[in-house]
Amino acid sequence: ASVRTTLDLDMQRLAEETLHRHIAGRAVRGGAIVILDVHTGALLAMVGSPDYTAPSAGQVNAALAPRAAGSTLKPFAYALALDRGLMTPQTVLTDVPARFRDYDPTNFDATFRGLVSFRDAMVLSLNLPSLEVQRRIGQPTLHQTLRGLGLTTLTRSADHYGTGLILGNGEVRLLELANAYACLARHGDYLPVRVLESTPVPAPRRVFSADAAWLIADLLSGEERAMDTTGHAADVRLPAMAWKTGTSAGLRDAWTVAYNPNHVIGVWVGNPDGARSDELIGREAATPIAWDLFRRLYPDNRGPWYARPAGVKERSVCAVSGRPAGVHCGLCVQDWYIDRVTFHEACPAHRAGAGAIRPVAVAALRERAARPVETLRISTPAGGSTFRFTTALAAEAQRIPLLASGDRSSGALFWFVNDRPLGASRPGVPLFWPIEPGTHQIVCSTTHGAYDRIEITVE
Repeated sequence: ASVRTTLDLDMQRLAEETLHRHIAGRAVRGGAIVILDVHTGALLAMVGSPDYTAPSAGQVNAALAPRAAGSTLKPFAYALALDRGLMTPQTVLTDVPARFRDYDPTNFDATFRGLVSFRDAMVLSLNLPSLEVQRRIGQPTLHQTLRGLGLTTLTRSADHYGTGLILGNGEVRLLELANAYACLARHGDYLPVRVLESTPVPAPRRVFSADAAWLIADLLSGEERAMDTTGHAADVRLPAMAWKTGTSAGLRDAWTVAYNPNHVIGVWVGNPDGARSDELIGREAATPIAWDLFRRLYPDNRGPWYARPAGVKERSVCAVSGRPAGVHCGLCVQDWYIDRVTFHEACPAHRAGAGAIRPVAVAALRERAARPVETLRISTPAGGSTFRFTTALAAEAQRIPLLASGDRSSGALFWFVNDRPLGASRPGVPLFWPIEPGTHQIVCSTTHGAYDRIEITVE
């Protein structure tokens, strides 16, 4: 009797060729790729090593090998926080040094950013804000959810993994990790992986709401994020996709999982013996492989994308606290929230006559806001300026500096373009923005609530 698998021969060959081409000539010897069909859970391609005939572990299927997860589990914690109404993309989190018993976590770049939004914390894969997200939802809840997503290698108790669960101190298999992301890609519905055509597609099991799944996909997508990853415009022409990278402690595993409504592509790069390498950084070693595959699947860059669910609505929030804006708030930005789920506590940082406020980070903001009024002025560019954009140059080569100063400004300055966060700088230190045609509102603010706003035009 014949057995028919779900593997797609053309896709399998594409995955094999892509992995071999990207690994050839590198110091790293191992890699793996899986491609899943979002709609049915079918395994369309699986490559376990760059060269099956290689004498060193060429016949070891790394797609099924347990490896340290790095930051790849963070989106599931963030989705839980959204679904419980605890946070929204503009919720303010703290990124400051903290100690957990004998554990002193830091960020991958060994820096701390003070106050950051939920959005930036996930996109930048910051560790301290992610620990706060895990604390709010409960580490046992995250552990139970990850097990429910089919991550069978997390065999120990929640207490065994402790605080480091969200930071990747557990091991996962690439195939199971990609299928967990397929749940997000499938509007929050979980299906097991199918490897045989004869296996029927079971009824899906709801894990996340479609609203939370859409918000995660929105946060993990976009050309602006691609620019941050590559550093230059030539590589950001991509079909619509969401992606998350991961790098394990000690630079032993590089991960990227990318998805759209049709496909999930999981990539792992590392050495079969677990040896470290400076090349094993997720966005540098694994992301280019996932992007290459998505470009090959959608050569015209016109892949499908998600429609915003009716339950995801928009509201105005205070840029300082990330909470619904009140009459005393100065700078406001737009934020998504889940209707009838998200908490609607008004901004505590600018509330007249407010008493003790929690959490601590927001209490500190309110204390700062109570100080004498601070002035802030955007010095560069000048308001009303007109710039010219040319297609003859790459977008990254057409950047303008953003500078601001104030009478007591010494901390971080937060920049927004058209009500979307751009980044942070310090007085006298420019933040560079790649210009684009149109009329743009540029806002700079401090954590004390001072802000300045200008308008410029790019022709």
